[in-house]
Amino acid sequence: MPARNPVDLGDLAWLSEFDSDDQAEALTEIRNAAASTLASGDSGPLREVLHAWETTAAVMRDPVRRAVHAGAVEEPDFLEVDAPQLSDDA
Repeated sequence: MPARNPVDLGDLAWLSEFDSDDQAEALTEIRNAAASTLASGDSGPLREVLHAWETTAAVMRDPVRRAVHAGAVEEPDFLEVDAPQLSDDA
């Protein structure tokens, strides 16, 4: 499925920040949450799903943040750290 453009998405235009796979995943989650809302009368799950995806879309608008979240991860990106130690300062 090709990625949808903002005009095709209407009120969900912020989904255009995502590739086609992520758009499909988001729309599936939104549809499921909407169905749950209709069945239960509780709009909480739908609000949570929309908020999570909108927040992620906002992060993806920033090129630096997009690179951090969607970029390739290499072995040198990780560092070995020592376990925390108790100190007398605490």
